[in-house]
Amino acid sequence: MTSRTKNWIAVLAIFSMSQTLGAVDSSLADMAAAFHISFSAALYCSTVASLVAVFSCMLAGVVVGRRLSYRTVALASAILLVVGGVLPMLAGRFAVLLVFRGVFGLGIGGMMSLQTSTATTMVEESARSKILGIGTACAFAMTGILQYVGGVLAREHWNRVFLTHLILLIPLVALVLFMPKRTDETAAAQERHADRRTPPRPLAVALCIVGGICGLVIAPLLIGCSFLSSVIVDSTVVAGLVAACFTIGNMAGGLAFPFFQRFTRRRCLGVSLLIMAAGIYSCAVVHTIPLLCISIFVAGIGMATTCSGLMLVLSLISSRDNVAFVSALFSACQCIGIFLSSSWAAVIGRITGDALYLPIIAGAVVDAVMMLIFFIRSPFPREDRKAAATE
Repeated sequence: MTSRTKNWIAVLAIFSMSQTLGAVDSSLADMAAAFHISFSAALYCSTVASLVAVFSCMLAGVVVGRRLSYRTVALASAILLVVGGVLPMLAGRFAVLLVFRGVFGLGIGGMMSLQTSTATTMVEESARSKILGIGTACAFAMTGILQYVGGVLAREHWNRVFLTHLILLIPLVALVLFMPKRTDETAAAQERHADRRTPPRPLAVALCIVGGICGLVIAPLLIGCSFLSSVIVDSTVVAGLVAACFTIGNMAGGLAFPFFQRFTRRRCLGVSLLIMAAGIYSCAVVHTIPLLCISIFVAGIGMATTCSGLMLVLSLISSRDNVAFVSALFSACQCIGIFLSSSWAAVIGRITGDALYLPIIAGAVVDAVMMLIFFIRSPFPREDRKAAATE
C-alpha cells in the first residue's frame, strides 16, 4: 500500500469521526424519564459535548504540529471519543453522565479541528477538493449509521444507545495503522522552529464565522423537520424518512463536490448557498411528504457543498503555519452556531409568535444574503491553480 493511500485512509477516518454528536438523540426522551428530569434538561447531553468541543477545538488548533504531532492528537481524540461515548451507559446519575459526555466532547473537538489541516498537509493540493468532498460524505455517512444503530439499540433500553459508539473503533484502528508519525516533515519542521505563528488572514476569520452562521440557520430545520412532517402525516416512520433525506443529501453533495467545484469554479460558495437557501425555504412552504423529502435533500446538498467549499478556501488562503488553527476556529464556530441555534429560534418565535416556520424561513433569507455577497466578491484565490484545486 502506497503512502498516498495510507494518508487518504487516515484523513477519511478523521472525517468519519468528526460529526458524531447526534448518535444519542433518539433516546433523549427516555433518558429524561429515567433520571426524572425535563426534556430540556436532557438536551444538555448534547449541548455539554458541543460546548466542550469548542474548547478542545481551539486547544488542538494551537498545539497540533507544534507541541504535539498530528498522529498524537488524532489518536488521543479517537480514544476519548470511544471511551467518552460508551461510558455514559454505566452512569447512575445524570451529572455523571454529563461528565462522560464532556469527555466525548473533548474527543469530537479534537477530531473536528483536524479535518482541514490534515487534508492540507497529508494530501496533495491537486486532490484537495476531492478529499474534502469525499471526507464530508464519509462524515455524514457515519452520522447516519450511528443514528440508525442508536435508534435500534434505544428500543431495548435507553442506555444501550451509547454502545453505538463502539462502531468508532473501526476508524480508530485505521488511524493506528495508517496515520503517519509525521504528516509533512518540512511543514512540521517549519512549525516547530518558527519563532511565532503568523496571524490568520481576516478573510479566513470571516469565512469561519460564515461556517458558524450556516450551522446556526440549518439547525432549526433539522430540529423542526419531525414537526414539519407531523403536520402533514403524523408518523414517526415518515419523520425518520424525512430526516434521513437530509443525511443522504449531505452524502450526495460531498461526493459530487469535486465535480461541482470544477464546474462552478470561483462561484462555488455562491451557488452552494443558493441551493441551500432554496432547499431550506422550500421545506417551510411545501405541503406533501414527497416534496418535503426533496426539499430537505436539496438543503443537505447545499449544506455539504457549502461546508466543503469553505474548507477548501480556508486551505488555499491559509499559510502552512496557521492552517491547523484556522481549521480549529472553523470547527469551533460551527459548534457555537449550532449551540446558539435554539436561542435564535426562540427569539424569532417570541417576536413573531411562530417558532417553527419563521426561523426556517429566516435561515433561508440569511443564506440568500450571504449568497449575494459571495457572488459579488468570491473568496477563492484568482490563480487558476488554486481556484480549481481539482482532480
